[in-house]
Amino acid sequence: ARPSEPRRGIIVQAVPRFNALLRTCALLVALSPFLLAAAGAAASPPPAPGKDPKLDSHIAELVQTSSVAGAGLQSLPAGLQAMYSTGRLRLDDAGRLLAFVYPAAALADAVSAVRAAGGRVVAVSEQAGAVQAALPLHSVRETARDPAVRYVGLPRYPVLNAGSRVTEGDTILGIDEVRAAYRVAGSGVKVGVISNGIYEFEKSQLSGDLPPAIDYTTCDVAPGLDPRSPLAGGEGTAMLEIVHDLAPGAELWFANFGMNSPQHGTEIDFMNAVTCLAQHVDVIVDDLSWFGAGPYDGTSPVSANSAAQLANPANPLRLHATSVGNWAERHYSETYTPCGPTNLQAFQATPQTVDSDKAGARCNNPIVVPPFASALISLVWDDPFGASCNDYDLLLMEHDSANVLAASRNPQSCTQNPVETVTWENPSFSPITLDLAIENAGGLAAPRKFDLFAAGVTSIGYYTPSGSVPGQGDASGVISVGAIGAFDDPPDDIQPYSSNGPTADGRIKPDVTAIDCVNVTGNGLGTPFCGTSAAAPHVAGLAALLLECNPA
Repeated sequence: ARPSEPRRGIIVQAVPRFNALLRTCALLVALSPFLLAAAGAAASPPPAPGKDPKLDSHIAELVQTSSVAGAGLQSLPAGLQAMYSTGRLRLDDAGRLLAFVYPAAALADAVSAVRAAGGRVVAVSEQAGAVQAALPLHSVRETARDPAVRYVGLPRYPVLNAGSRVTEGDTILGIDEVRAAYRVAGSGVKVGVISNGIYEFEKSQLSGDLPPAIDYTTCDVAPGLDPRSPLAGGEGTAMLEIVHDLAPGAELWFANFGMNSPQHGTEIDFMNAVTCLAQHVDVIVDDLSWFGAGPYDGTSPVSANSAAQLANPANPLRLHATSVGNWAERHYSETYTPCGPTNLQAFQATPQTVDSDKAGARCNNPIVVPPFASALISLVWDDPFGASCNDYDLLLMEHDSANVLAASRNPQSCTQNPVETVTWENPSFSPITLDLAIENAGGLAAPRKFDLFAAGVTSIGYYTPSGSVPGQGDASGVISVGAIGAFDDPPDDIQPYSSNGPTADGRIKPDVTAIDCVNVTGNGLGTPFCGTSAAAPHVAGLAALLLECNPA
């Protein structure tokens, strides 16, 4: 079965539904004095408005909307409301926006610009080439106008690769036989997990599904949200259980990068978590996909850091496993071809792309958003990051209508990234079909190859299984794990949703496959635990046994 993200009511990164309500309350407190009623929906797709070359279009819209007193959260455009409630747009208790400030030259000068405008520096990363900052909304434009600043954008946040008691993978993969034959249990080996949180891990300890001691403090690189809280989520608990089932003697660690924290959860925080674990453990496993953090060829800051930590001889780290992703049926990749006389992309069946609805050629790509779910759509094309000269926009419209519900119109004028992202929430009890459109802004962009990922949807009309490996799954040297269902008989067919390679630079992915849809106890998500998130920790557990056999 497909991973059950729709049942959880939000995108797969997802926190419980009340977390979105808490976010909403916080936003009302922070912004209610400033909001302006949004304009009515356009009758036809509007032309691209004038773009600020130094501001992400969502940030520009938020700043504009918050500049005049209005009625409250309901006055925010629907796209911004969805981004906020799902944690794609984050503000702290003081109403400051979490943003990435990219320097024109030196990072130190960008740090000074942030502070001069009254912002708070959260983190600085040479690898990401950015300052992670909390910016007061009234000073965002001041920060962007500083000559030391090239661009102010939104950070990227990951998506979990999961769906919905001793894991079935223990027997199916023959790991129980390895333990018995070689008398190993992973003793003396440290395994670190990176995911959203470890909610209900104490319940798993009481049931014997986790050991009495787990180190979740040494690599807590994002203090502020306790990883044990329900707001953090419990996928880390499920992954720890699987590792413990397979390697009961291994020492377990968890790295908290604040995935659901209002001040953390970015690629910089994730890189810090990987770096910390790499300095302390023998095996790392994570279950995260990164959209738009860089090209899907292993060179994004996220992927490059994971590869570098694994290759660093000063680190004890011997193996890093990651879930390859659940995106084979929710990924689209083709080169721009105009749809008739419009500037929109033509969607149609090709040797690589499936027309799942047998609809023939269309100027948009229908998606289905399940009840009370949030769709996250990410578009990247093959321009260099930080130097994209081809301007494309991403539109989300009512089905078979020109009414735009949400749009991403970032500038691409040779100093920005080739990335557009939209988010939309379905507030109803029924599935809703919407249309995605990719627009060549002004018809001036040269043809480029797109990679579009759609999270939080049950289907997209045109999808491309090949090349459906996002950031982190494409990291060089990192073992990307695909999924085979525990209930397949025999268990030898890869799950239809499990991402396919190759990477953008032609490498084969996934590297290996393991079992998903297995039983766990205390993750707070229910059982079975499906998706490549469940498959990856099987590889980590097996690695722990092998390292006990041969530590050299």
